[in-house]
Amino acid sequence: MPSPSNPKPKPAAGAEWRTDLRGEPVLLSPGRAARPYDFRSEAAERRNRCPFCPGREGETPPEVAAERPAGVPADAPGWSWRVVPNRFPAFPREPAEPGGAFGVHEVLIETPDHDRGLGELSEPELISALGAWRRRLQAAAADPRLRYASLFKNHGPEAGASLEHSHSQLMAIPFVPARVRAELAAFGSGEAGARLDADAAHPALRVTGNGGAVAFAPAASRFPDEVWIAPAAPEACFEETADVEAPAAVLRAVLGAMNALHGRPSYHLLLATAPFRAEGRERWRWRIEVFPRLTKIGGFEWAGGLFVNQTDPVDTARRYRAAL
Repeated sequence: MPSPSNPKPKPAAGAEWRTDLRGEPVLLSPGRAARPYDFRSEAAERRNRCPFCPGREGETPPEVAAERPAGVPADAPGWSWRVVPNRFPAFPREPAEPGGAFGVHEVLIETPDHDRGLGELSEPELISALGAWRRRLQAAAADPRLRYASLFKNHGPEAGASLEHSHSQLMAIPFVPARVRAELAAFGSGEAGARLDADAAHPALRVTGNGGAVAFAPAASRFPDEVWIAPAAPEACFEETADVEAPAAVLRAVLGAMNALHGRPSYHLLLATAPFRAEGRERWRWRIEVFPRLTKIGGFEWAGGLFVNQTDPVDTARRYRAAL
């Protein structure tokens, strides 16, 4: 049973969705400002006070899922991965008032080892971690109020991570963002799927692959050294895939090559899966998008949403292949 001493998530004080002049939603969440920031301290100090390390389970909210041997109690050491509600959520799990902001905001702690990133996990460990992603997306999809989920990883200070210990986050909300609706329409027309297939099959853009998944540098990469991992056969929903082994093996190779090229850089990982219950979702194509933080987004990108990438994707793919 969860320990009664475990801290609960902090209330997402004042969380509300507002609409900007373009008609796009913006989440106002002042409570997020209270979350800790690890990277101001020395490495030894970060490790000694990390709330995600074994033995400090009482410093997180009670877990909602975990992998551990039979007989080992919840919220205790002995786990391989662990999922907890975010202690400083962007929004509450239930609306504070009718029409108020709400959703799921969870932290997926992928390893008990403070010093190992996702790219340093063994293949079985990474398969297990991707299985945890799948399970938590399934849990979010089971809530009929939720329409869209984003599973992502911000690794390192330049990528916006506030804690050093390897972890991902799941955020699920009761509507589909406009950008995702536009992408859904592009998949519905066949345009997006055709582009994805063309990039994945292009020899000069291919990084690596196996029978079940392929990694490639998208021809229209937004960021330097951006790589996508997609199933070899089209699938819409990661939470419905029967195979996490193949993408886990390919992801491990890609992260290893990225670390070899850039010395364990800060990076973003985004899992793009079809919105829940959306019309036409069966034509979506799930994929994992990975890109190191090698440049900063400038004014032109912020103003128009138009990205300037100074690295040729063909060169990205070539260097990743050489680093494998």
